[in-house]
Amino acid sequence: MFVLRIFSGLTGSAALVLATAFLTPIEAQAACGSDALGTARTISVDPNGPASFKGAESALGLRDKEVILTFDDGPVRGNTPRILNTLADECVKATFFAVGRMAKANPRIAKRIVAQGHTLAHHTHTHDRLPNFKSARAGSRIDAGIAAVETAAYGVTTARTRIPFFRYPYLARNRSTDRLVRDRGLVSFGANIDARDWEPVSSDRVHNRIMNQLRREGRGIILMHDIQSRTARMLPRLLRSLKREGYRVVHMVPKGSAPRRRIEQPLVVAELETKTPAAKRKPLTLASAATAILNSPAPNVASKGHAPTARFRLRRSQWIIN
Repeated sequence: MFVLRIFSGLTGSAALVLATAFLTPIEAQAACGSDALGTARTISVDPNGPASFKGAESALGLRDKEVILTFDDGPVRGNTPRILNTLADECVKATFFAVGRMAKANPRIAKRIVAQGHTLAHHTHTHDRLPNFKSARAGSRIDAGIAAVETAAYGVTTARTRIPFFRYPYLARNRSTDRLVRDRGLVSFGANIDARDWEPVSSDRVHNRIMNQLRREGRGIILMHDIQSRTARMLPRLLRSLKREGYRVVHMVPKGSAPRRRIEQPLVVAELETKTPAAKRKPLTLASAATAILNSPAPNVASKGHAPTARFRLRRSQWIIN
């Protein structure tokens, strides 16, 4: 009776998310209906195993026609909730590589990502191109991002990262940054299927690009951005295409507890965010967050598939990259 009262006030994706929270995976799939794509299985990634994955490695364990859905750079109002609704409608789980400052600005969305059973991973604090910094400075940007994401989603951060998964902004990395990531007990993830949804193209173009790569690769990690409105619009079609062509979605979670991460210097999140005195500091808005996150220094590493001079602008309260 109590559960029925709860459900009576909910409709659509919200009701489905709450209902399936009480069910086994098989029951949850049935609750979505036979037309839903669903999540085929869950794989556990050992943080003490391989240091990085791109998607096709045998150690990751993906089988033919299996994919992992990942979203970078959020959470952001509008697009991230829309993506979460789409995933809930299809009973699909994904991994979100969150930017620390965006999680801090949108803690309710960060909490919702976790509540819906998705994996909330890390993407630095201000979308930093880490090879541009000296080791200690780069490490502080990783640490601040983890602290901000965990505080937003769970209320507190600890020395053992809850989700020890990390993705380099711009996929820019070198040996020094790889040591920093590994010293913190993190596993880094690239992608072998890159949506390049930051390019100013149509949603159809993004969809076709993903599917064409996937047909060639056969399996892998799909990289998308939940800050992009074209991605939010494209996602329902993509999930339908995956189901129609026989692809299966796999959810990625960490195996066991993560090692304690080594922090090279105290976290000074405020210093990373702004040099402005608190009394003169303006409230954080989407525009100011976008400016802080995406005005990173000019790159000295060109990452394959990612424009090395990419920059962001704000349009209609959404982030567009060009």
